[in-house]
Amino acid sequence: MRNMRKTVIILSVLTLIAGSCGLATKKQTATKNNVDVGVQQESEFSQKIESPYQITNFQTCSDEISTDSIQAVNETCLITVMPETKEFEDENSEEAEAYFTAMDDWAYYNNETCEQFEKMGIKNVVAKKKYLLFTLNANKQIIVNTKAEQSFGDVSTLLYKKGRIPIFVFPIIGDNDMESIKKYLNN
Repeated sequence: MRNMRKTVIILSVLTLIAGSCGLATKKQTATKNNVDVGVQQESEFSQKIESPYQITNFQTCSDEISTDSIQAVNETCLITVMPETKEFEDENSEEAEAYFTAMDDWAYYNNETCEQFEKMGIKNVVAKKKYLLFTLNANKQIIVNTKAEQSFGDVSTLLYKKGRIPIFVFPIIGDNDMESIKKYLNN
């Protein structure tokens, strides 16, 4: 019964989060010719690295990326990257119990973070695809692979201000430097 409750809670939270999506799908294939790619360089993007949590690892497009796996992010928002789901033969195993506990914790902390940003007028959207396409100032574009590791670790939550390179946000709101986040949003 306990595992069933956890499964229902996880599914309920995921459904609520998914219901608040606001990501658009990129309608064309991203290739090296129409998307700036690679590691950010100040001269290439006319933006300096302002935060140690700024995304610097962009997906390269030397091979075409299917449009089915790209979402365009067009507005200022907090982006939640969902953790991978697992299935267990024995939902009472230690591994399953640890996973369900971790998912419960993730859902709780993610919800707190989303609420804090909503109070700041920033809506939450869920990344439904592996690649996120961001348009920077001067119509430059970058693609971030949500499964690729960044200098600070795995991508779980990103903050994007329209026209700027996104930054990493810790899933636990108290772990973030809110002054740096406010500076990012106000510049």
